[in-house]
Amino acid sequence: MNLRLKDKVILITGGSKGIGREITKTLIKEKAIVYCLARESKELDSIKLKYSGNIIDCDATKIEQVNDSLKYITKKEGSLDVLINNLGGVSKFDSFENLSEEDWLDSYEKNILFAIRFIKASLPLLKESQFSKILNISSTVSVKPGLFNPHYSAMKAALNNLSVHLAKQYAQENILVNSLLVGPTKTSSLE
Repeated sequence: MNLRLKDKVILITGGSKGIGREITKTLIKEKAIVYCLARESKELDSIKLKYSGNIIDCDATKIEQVNDSLKYITKKEGSLDVLINNLGGVSKFDSFENLSEEDWLDSYEKNILFAIRFIKASLPLLKESQFSKILNISSTVSVKPGLFNPHYSAMKAALNNLSVHLAKQYAQENILVNSLLVGPTKTSSLE
């Protein structure tokens, strides 16, 4: 399959497991120049050895590491064409009444704040590209919530809203912004 990604510089967050890992492998097969960020670099070693990706160990909870990662890409490539915000998830599966404020704050950080950090850090590079794209990985529960995990579905709905806002704001600068709403996917988080 030719996705027209050959030699495009792509940054993907949360690329060591699950959906992010599969996206990373696909992008590398398409001959994109892929920078994969994750905290668990041991998980990334097999991707690096097998697919020759560029692995950056980055903890998104530390804004200086986010900024350093973008500085590194700038130094190595001088450009960035695509940002894929795949970081996210749920630390606690439960009903509304059983979720604490800490659970809500954790979901906010993982599913919104991390995306905001990477978008802000990436914008200067994306504005220089002729192929600028931001893809925020969201979820079908953002538009059709279930009976559990309202903290997750609410934050993914906010991510969709942010994507629409950014798409309107940056359309004149030719930056395409979308959310991809993923349904249930068999990954390690569901095991």
